[in-house]
Amino acid sequence: MKKPSMILIIILFFLLVLTVFRLFWGSIYSTTHHPEAQEGVLDLRQGQLEEIQTTPVVGEWTFYPDVLLDQSALQQAQDGETYNTFPNEWNNIPIGSTYTVGTYHLRILLPPSDTTTDYGLRMPVIQSATKLFIDGEEISGSGNPSVNPSDYIAQKVPYTVSFRSNKETIDVIVHVAHGNYPIRSSEVGVVKFGYASAINKETRFSVISQIIVLTVLGAVAIFIAFLYFVGKRPKSLLYFFLLLINAMLMVLLDVDKFLLKLIPITYESSVKILFLVYTSIASFMLLFFKHFLPEYANRMLKWFLSAYLLYVGFILLAPVTYILSLRFLLGIVLLTTTCFITIQFFKATRNRMEDVIYLLLSAAAITNNVVWAIIYSNTTIERFFYPVDLLITIFLFSAFWLKRFLRNVHRIQGLSEELIQVDKRKDAFLANTSHELRNPLHSMINIAHSVLHSKENKLNQEDYQNMELLITVGKRMSSMINDLLDLGRIKENKVTLQLKPLPLQAVTAGVVDMLQHLLEDRPVQIQTDVQGDVQPVLADENRLIQILVNLLHNAIKYTDKGTITISTNYMDNKVVISVADTGIGMKEERIHSIFKPYEQGIEEDVDEVRGGVGLGLTISHQLVKLHGGEIEVHSALHKGSVFSFSLLLAKEEHSVVETPNLPVISHLEAAVSKAIETTHPILYSEAPKLLVVDDETINLRVLKNILASEQYEITTAVSGAEALEKLKTDTFHLLISDVMMPYMSGYELTKKVREQYTLSELPILLLTARNSSEDLSTGFASGANDYIVKPVDPLELRSRVDVLVKLKTSIAEHMRMEAAWLQAQIKPHFLFNTLNSIMYLMEIDEEKMRYVLDHFIQFIQTSFAFKNTETLVSLEEELALVHSYIEIEKARFGDRVNIKWDVDARIKVQLPPLSIQTLVENAINHGILKQPAGGTITISVKAYEGFTRISIMDDGVGMNSEQQVRLTKHNPRERKSVGIYNTDRRLRQLFGEGITIKSEQAKGTIVSFFVSNDQS
Repeated sequence: MKKPSMILIIILFFLLVLTVFRLFWGSIYSTTHHPEAQEGVLDLRQGQLEEIQTTPVVGEWTFYPDVLLDQSALQQAQDGETYNTFPNEWNNIPIGSTYTVGTYHLRILLPPSDTTTDYGLRMPVIQSATKLFIDGEEISGSGNPSVNPSDYIAQKVPYTVSFRSNKETIDVIVHVAHGNYPIRSSEVGVVKFGYASAINKETRFSVISQIIVLTVLGAVAIFIAFLYFVGKRPKSLLYFFLLLINAMLMVLLDVDKFLLKLIPITYESSVKILFLVYTSIASFMLLFFKHFLPEYANRMLKWFLSAYLLYVGFILLAPVTYILSLRFLLGIVLLTTTCFITIQFFKATRNRMEDVIYLLLSAAAITNNVVWAIIYSNTTIERFFYPVDLLITIFLFSAFWLKRFLRNVHRIQGLSEELIQVDKRKDAFLANTSHELRNPLHSMINIAHSVLHSKENKLNQEDYQNMELLITVGKRMSSMINDLLDLGRIKENKVTLQLKPLPLQAVTAGVVDMLQHLLEDRPVQIQTDVQGDVQPVLADENRLIQILVNLLHNAIKYTDKGTITISTNYMDNKVVISVADTGIGMKEERIHSIFKPYEQGIEEDVDEVRGGVGLGLTISHQLVKLHGGEIEVHSALHKGSVFSFSLLLAKEEHSVVETPNLPVISHLEAAVSKAIETTHPILYSEAPKLLVVDDETINLRVLKNILASEQYEITTAVSGAEALEKLKTDTFHLLISDVMMPYMSGYELTKKVREQYTLSELPILLLTARNSSEDLSTGFASGANDYIVKPVDPLELRSRVDVLVKLKTSIAEHMRMEAAWLQAQIKPHFLFNTLNSIMYLMEIDEEKMRYVLDHFIQFIQTSFAFKNTETLVSLEEELALVHSYIEIEKARFGDRVNIKWDVDARIKVQLPPLSIQTLVENAINHGILKQPAGGTITISVKAYEGFTRISIMDDGVGMNSEQQVRLTKHNPRERKSVGIYNTDRRLRQLFGEGITIKSEQAKGTIVSFFVSNDQS
């Protein structure tokens, strides 16, 4: 905020600019050099008339007091003629003057012209009736001046006339009249004469200026009215609107007095209206200020308003003569108002009020306008319409309001964003809290369920009933928590409907069966009036069940005795389902809020709250809307309620899904259960091993209890790091992990596991407390096979675990079969080529033939000797197979195949069968034999601390980077790469790392892998 001294300098500079601009504006209406009339003659014969500028008619007019003369009578009345200025002296006739009518005459001398010229004359406001004659012909006037009081009509309206003349002299006669009483006025104007084009141009400029001001004021007034009626209706807006309306009236009653031209208003009434408008402007300015800045509205403001009210009474009751005689009071009212407001705005700037400088400058502008109006009223300065002060006042005030509005919008946006974030945090907190509550709650339910159904625990009848009650209460609390979570999902538009045709009778019957236990020992019956052969509805099965459960549960909760009836009514393409009860009902005003969150149908005369958190009806309402239907309620206190909702009927082309009359589990559970039923049984050679990870030991215990009935070997870990260590020392069929764990989340653990195991080699089931799309997407992106939302349902958990274990077992079997196929395969062309070579050697080198035949037999025997189910073979067996294969290839290709062995005979490790042989075969066929001269293959086996490195190096054609990447990617259609892919995957699964390929084109290839030395 600027200092007060700086603000004062700004105000003074601002007033100086306004004054300079006003003087410049006034220069438009004045002519610097112009002749003056002398003794009733205005001589313009020297060409003083300009095409684009008017000439003010100032100087001495011939004046004939107390008579109204026409042109013919002027010659006979020369004895009474005098000379004075017009209209200044006439408008300032002192009170007590002896004459009330008069005639003014002026002869205008023009240069000679052979053509007829269009001239114009603009007459200002004249007291208080005029009639204009040009060359003896009446042209125009304002009111009706007359010596006869009964014929006199007062009207103060300026007017402009145009006429044509080819004469060198123009006689201008003006009849004026005051009426029967003297009136003193300080209104000053100047008669303008000139070419018609110049007169019309000046008139249009004034008219257009006033229209612009009226348009601006009207637009702002409409905007303020809109803000007033659509908002909280602050009084400051109302008074500002009234201020703008009075400002528009002021313009209409000011210089050109448009309103008096449009509406026939008497002179006395027009004077009173004008004074009332100015006084109203001052009053509404004070009232606006009072409500806009109430902290600066002191007692003086009340005194001003009281004084203005008295002045309004004076205007209404006093004669016009007195009002005009005391018109200085209006100047005091206006000047006092603007000065008071300016001072208060200045004080506001000292108190560092934001943007008040705009208000201060607007007040200074309107004060400047009032001061100049007083100057015009008490001097002979020509008065003209000057809109700049008023427009600047509106502009500055609008700028203040706009800046405040933008600041408020920015602040509101900030608050909105903050509220949105707070609301999101609230929803997240609510969801997390609900999940955190649901986890131990379901743990309690599951433990109670295990105790209740354990064959080892023998409970007496009372304990058995208490345990059942504990489970029932827990499930009821779980239902409340589910409602909270559902409401959050609905608010975030994360509920997706799975629409399908449903038999309504079957669904309603199943829901009734589910809720029958709530009616035990209560005189309430549920009746259904739903036909079984009607057209099915198109709905989401789970959500339709949820809607019916909520409505029925609400009816049961508020019905002490009587009946609850479910009925349907079919119309056109939809069905209306109604749930009517004979319960306590509701008052009319309660019905309008019953579907709002956390609202319950509790009346003042009902002495108990019947449980719940008031979300069931809200959720049902939203779910019905998602289905494209509507829900409504009709109720009367102590007469029951009827809840009705509509659903679309399914089209004939949709197939109907039969739903049994049983409690319905989720679609996913049903799908899993069906998958379990249809999956071919797999006989495990040993109990499948599960690794369960959760930082809460109670959760681990609950999971073990749920899975205890299955034939699983369960290993637990309380952190991701511990789980990774156990994966290094043992193999598992399934990893079950919680998501929210300290130090290493379930997502991180999944990513690390996926670095070593594929989706099929080690399935991962995540337990997540959240089921938003972002959470699920993150889980699947990290490498999870499946997820379950905590707290887990025992049936769902067992079903999913069983499916994933069977998946792992099936994939493992497939991998073993593929390895067996790889072990057993002997490519036909290799077999035929080897036999051809043996037959060829039989004729030319029998000894070599026997050598090759021995190695061929050894190769065949070794290949078939590997057991299909063996995971590892000794290095010695693998190298023997490789040696036989190489000897056969050397016999076939001679010197094109050269082998170097770099093997430490002391190394005793195990490795996947055919791992080295596959790589050697690939090096021979795709490396050295691609060259006409062949090449050399080096087989290296080196022991290091903790591991052994096995390398197959060749100096063949090599590979580019794209070929290297493609070689380790399995493509089922390219069977030639299955050996490399299979070897790589088996190595990764067993030792955590696969094969490594380094190659350059025309320089050869190095393929290597590592095996662990510690294979105990």
